[in-house]
Amino acid sequence: SILRRDIDKLNSNYNYNFTIYNTDDSLKMIKKAILEVKGENYKIEDSFIKKINYHMSIIKNNNLSYSSYASQNSYLQDMDDIITIIKHYQKLLENSNALDFDDLLTFTEDLLKSNDDVRNYYSNRFKYILVDEFQDTNVVQYNIIKLLAKNNKNIFVVGDEDQCIYGWRGANISNIKNFINDNENCQIFKLEQNYRSTQNILNIANKLIGNNHDRIVKELKSNTNVNGTIIY
Repeated sequence: SILRRDIDKLNSNYNYNFTIYNTDDSLKMIKKAILEVKGENYKIEDSFIKKINYHMSIIKNNNLSYSSYASQNSYLQDMDDIITIIKHYQKLLENSNALDFDDLLTFTEDLLKSNDDVRNYYSNRFKYILVDEFQDTNVVQYNIIKLLAKNNKNIFVVGDEDQCIYGWRGANISNIKNFINDNENCQIFKLEQNYRSTQNILNIANKLIGNNHDRIVKELKSNTNVNGTIIY
């Protein structure tokens, strides 16, 4: 992977043999960070762990600075403590030569942004880029895609903003519109032919999804009649 080869160019405290923490590993490290920040006798509640994990996920999925996030959310209870614990958690990972799942993305984006030699190497290596389920990408993933496509600009994405259902885990529906705006010669191909449903069902679906905001207008069409017979 990109980080296995070049992570030390971003942070010299890491090497190619870093460990990838799963969810359980990450939660254990959060608990350790809490105790080291708040004191060994601090009673840790599950709700506090979930709160830290929630805010940390938002920060990483959008690659935000701690200071800007803390400023924007200063009205929330325990925000100063949460940011301090997240920072300490990150330091514990660094001391262990470890990354969590979100770090795999944020570290890659930061590396490609900060090192032109690394970015040029991978941008020239991946001359053609295809991204499926583009509506499920988050901000960091989209930034990585843009960085990799910067040299050759040969990029093809497949997605449908009407099918974006993972906003709760960081998916950004705006990526589709941003892709169109960011690529001057972008061409749009609408796949409106439906091969599963009758037109009566699709008429209802069209009316329902037509209420979605900030979408590319599409009109689903069926190739079957009301009895389900395929129309040629």
